[in-house]
Amino acid sequence: SFSGQERVTVAAGVSNKGADAASAVPVTLEIDGRQVEKQSAAIGANAATAVSFPQFTLTESSVHGIVRAGSDALPADNAFHFVLRPSRPLSVLVVDGGGDRNASFYLTKALSIGDAPSFKVDVVPTGRVVASTLENHSVVILNDTVVPPGVAGGPLKEYVERGGGLLVVFGDRSAWPSTDAALLPGAIGQAVDRAGDRGGTIGYRNYSHPVFEMFKAPRSGDFSGARVFRYRALQPGAEDRVLARFDDGAVTAAERRVGNGRVIAWTTSLDDSWNDLAVKPVYLPLVQQLVKYLARYEQESAWLTVGQVVDLSALLKNRQDRVVMTPSSERLNIRSTEPGVVELNEQGLYEVRSAENQGRPERIAVNLDATESDLTPMDPGELVAAVTGLATQASDSVAGAPSEITPEEAERRQNIWWYMLFGGLVLLAAESAVANYLSRQERFL
Repeated sequence: SFSGQERVTVAAGVSNKGADAASAVPVTLEIDGRQVEKQSAAIGANAATAVSFPQFTLTESSVHGIVRAGSDALPADNAFHFVLRPSRPLSVLVVDGGGDRNASFYLTKALSIGDAPSFKVDVVPTGRVVASTLENHSVVILNDTVVPPGVAGGPLKEYVERGGGLLVVFGDRSAWPSTDAALLPGAIGQAVDRAGDRGGTIGYRNYSHPVFEMFKAPRSGDFSGARVFRYRALQPGAEDRVLARFDDGAVTAAERRVGNGRVIAWTTSLDDSWNDLAVKPVYLPLVQQLVKYLARYEQESAWLTVGQVVDLSALLKNRQDRVVMTPSSERLNIRSTEPGVVELNEQGLYEVRSAENQGRPERIAVNLDATESDLTPMDPGELVAAVTGLATQASDSVAGAPSEITPEEAERRQNIWWYMLFGGLVLLAAESAVANYLSRQERFL
């Protein structure tokens, strides 16, 4: 970062797959169609080197860069495309009762120190929330409060259906109206007091779910030390997904999909009123994972590879008609009712925009698989062995023509079948004799 903006250094790895050394190979960097730097590199035979370019500032919403190196008979791998975007913080709206200044203290502190991504947190009292307040926020957290009257009965549901994330945290002051029952992942019940048995713990965690996947490895997070003294009973629906349970089997967290959005209910507080989770090491990564999952955040890749597929809904979160322009200038029209999945079949730059949007499009850089540039001939024996799994026979057939088998050798190899046939006949006769003997014995008895 420099003066409030991000600066980037591009370092390119250039490989020479040939048997001859290459000298004075021109390597250039282009940014949005303009060449900004040119260098010369010397690369030995079957070797590689690194070329670094001066820093440049990310001033646009997305920057298309190309590194070009040399010219040869295989030009497709002489250019490498990438797209860089300035870091965009996830915008989070925290709604609380407004009476207790510390109600969202732990929650906001856990989000304020995030850097991959960073979080922009707005804390608003329940009474001041209206439909327009939800706009431009990736996630809404109802932190131990009622559903704001300004968004109840429709606006909050519409926000989630358009792709927004909703985290409902239950505590002393929380309640859920019947008008928005379709949003909550289950039926909420009364508060359960566990203070008499020194509190419960979060036992079961669904490690296959992205929220808890990062805690799957040993020593990656200990939930057993957190004591939960109160929680709200929750009965999830048939299609709701349970993410965690307390040690007595009660639901800790459950998820429901609503339209393009996600809703997670957390049945105990995220402050220190009903548990001491907020002072445990697992609190910070847990809160950040919850928000990243609800926001459908994924670490952006600067480039993809030919043959991969991309889900356009991750680029354009609102469900709408989309237009995709391929590197060969082919126009693909994808309607909102169709799956927004596109297979990347060309090298270069794809541009994606909504059918109504005239602004700057989203960009996807696509490159060839680097391993396909290695034209070193493969050993025929290894190729046959890889396909057939018969390494010995493959090497024999490659080394020379297989030796002819004489009639005597063929007869010798087949002699074993006569012995096996004779043994089978003996076993059959023995089985018949034993069966007849046992039958006579049963008649006499």
